[in-house]
Amino acid sequence: MQAAGVDQGVEFCGCSAGALAAAGLAMDGDFDAAIEFCKSECIPKAHGHVSGLFKIADYVSKCIDLLLVPKFCKLPPGRLQVAITQLPFFSGLRVTTHESMQDLKETLLASSAAFPAAPLVDHWRFGRCVDGGLSDFQPIVDADTITVSPFYFSDCDIKPSRYVPPWWAALPPKSADTVDWVYNLGFDDAQAWLAAKGIGPSTSPHARPHLSEFRRAKKHPYDTPRRINYHRFLGYDLLNVLPSQVLSFVLDLGLLLVLLLLWRPLALALVYVELLLQLVMSLFLLLLREVSSLVLTPLDFLQLAGGEGQVDASKASRAKAAGDVHACLSCLFSLSLLLRFFSSFERPSSADLRKHDKLYYCSVLYRIVRHIV
Repeated sequence: MQAAGVDQGVEFCGCSAGALAAAGLAMDGDFDAAIEFCKSECIPKAHGHVSGLFKIADYVSKCIDLLLVPKFCKLPPGRLQVAITQLPFFSGLRVTTHESMQDLKETLLASSAAFPAAPLVDHWRFGRCVDGGLSDFQPIVDADTITVSPFYFSDCDIKPSRYVPPWWAALPPKSADTVDWVYNLGFDDAQAWLAAKGIGPSTSPHARPHLSEFRRAKKHPYDTPRRINYHRFLGYDLLNVLPSQVLSFVLDLGLLLVLLLLWRPLALALVYVELLLQLVMSLFLLLLREVSSLVLTPLDFLQLAGGEGQVDASKASRAKAAGDVHACLSCLFSLSLLLRFFSSFERPSSADLRKHDKLYYCSVLYRIVRHIV
């Protein structure tokens, strides 16, 4: 976004680690320096001792002091929106004003207080707080918000195009090359999305194309779709702790057989079950709306007398329910999805091309297991 020049004159919003990224964008932060700080200080400590996994607040605090404090400036209200969760009722709060650097630092620490990996924060303005993701996991500013997520199974605009182990959120990979790979993957995926929308360095006077010059570093083993091996699935290279390459081969073969014979059929079966439940629920809601449209109460007459807005809303609601039914039926009777039960990893069917969008819309499970099926 900095390279394309779309970080100027817009509002940023985030929760937890996303709040840190939003603050960096709002104040023209140096993300390359932040990654180097992670590789040189945070990750070695996280892997050095089990206590290192519970020092997120220390890592965030030091990174803020090093890289954000020198950049601090008073922002217009709403320019940087940080989601936090107030205790004891886990009520969500969107912080839109930051009175000082210390105030902003406390807010960012509160938003990223992923207990127990980080302690709860006693904010001087908002009291005791915990991670903002608990109450506002995907913050939205308005209908034009560009959503971003580090989880490959999310339905955000910008998300990983390769399988990225979700447990890296708790224990990052130890290899600096792997950290660079996932960092550059995020850059490439964001750049590809912006390019698809016709946005690039040539479209903005604020563009800084030099920020993308070093990208696309050397090829990484993880940058390959459908590669079947256990350390790729886990996200950690364990070859150096195995007694022999033979055991590594056996584990890879075992994982392949488990995926083909157990996990994939089970995942597909659960997707079908979810689609059936979605269909039943959608049919029930559609029937309920049709019946309610035939039985008018005095309140309905009063609402209808108020104008055509209520009628239009009712029609839109029924149209959405009918659309949900059609999408579920389309997925359930998709031959390409059915063939996923029999396709191999080397020659996949085209289910993800023909029905991917509808499956993504209808099935939460499909979003999570799409790299398996």
